Amino acid sequence: MYIQTNPTIRLRPPSFYAGKLWVAENYFHKRRYALPPAAVLLLIGCMQPQPAEEIISIISEKLSLSKGNLHKLFDSLIEKELLIDKLSDETNWHEAIREQWFERNWHEAAEYHLATYDYKFVGTSKEGLDEHQRRMENYSQATPDTNRSKRYDSTKQKIAMPLPSAKLIDKKGQKSGELNKEKLVSLLTITFSATRKVEIPWNGAPLLRKTSPSGGGRHPCEGYAIIIDVSGIDPGWYHICSDPPELTLLEKLSDKDELLELFPTTYGRAPFSVRAIVVITCIFDRNMFRYREPRTFRTIHMDVGHLSATLELLADAVSVNCYPQYAASEKKIEKKLGLNGLDEGFMMSLALG
Repeated sequence: MYIQTNPTIRLRPPSFYAGKLWVAENYFHKRRYALPPAAVLLLIGCMQPQPAEEIISIISEKLSLSKGNLHKLFDSLIEKELLIDKLSDETNWHEAIREQWFERNWHEAAEYHLATYDYKFVGTSKEGLDEHQRRMENYSQATPDTNRSKRYDSTKQKIAMPLPSAKLIDKKGQKSGELNKEKLVSLLTITFSATRKVEIPWNGAPLLRKTSPSGGGRHPCEGYAIIIDVSGIDPGWYHICSDPPELTLLEKLSDKDELLELFPTTYGRAPFSVRAIVVITCIFDRNMFRYREPRTFRTIHMDVGHLSATLELLADAVSVNCYPQYAASEKKIEKKLGLNGLDEGFMMSLALG
């Protein structure tokens, strides 16, 4: 009998997430198993098909374990389909997806897709909407749903911004290429600030409405502005508060050369003189409070896309250059902003000039 490790599993060594144990994750069955050392050796040894008795004999000798105990462990791995004697249609499909996506270096994306492929969602029928309401009531009883916008200490220097209004975008008399305080503030407040609030039927704060849509009105994205050379605003790193609309100075800009390291494409490749950089991050918990399913991370990218497109359209309307980019030194930017990337992570940046 020839056996092999199921190609739909991943072996994870001891780590911050797994603790002191090795872990086997099965993407199809949505199961995670803690492994003893002998099981790890069995799975590693069978990455290519092996005669069952031969591999058991080798591990028995290496670990000085009885073949009887190893046979019990072997049977357990077979039962859990961590070891298999032949490939099935599902494992063949799994391997085809991995091969296609890995060619494009989409390793993590492929595994995320496979792990969430057949997740069952609550529908939009009356029964589904009732279930959504019931879940939100239960969630908010445990923890009130209040995470709407981020604000920094009131002692920090702040620049008040007006409420979003179409009147702020006035093409008349706009000088092409000039990015001053009035123009930048108009772009930022229309893109990021709240336009109104909506009461909710569960325990929590009103939802915010903005010029860009967001799934469930969660608006998980936050904005930051690095002011480099904008008349009327001191150079520095600013947070863009959405409610109330204001710019909060986090740190003065002391080293322009650092921007090339942090934003090699946004700052380094923009085909114009960059006067400011807008950073979009995401507070994941804000979205996941309501959508507690494995595909939540996909919808976050849609929010980012809406915001960046809004800023691009507004910039074009007032003759400001805009250059959006996704590539950046993510961890260094998060450190500069004092963020924990697992709580609030960098998503993209846009150069303005």
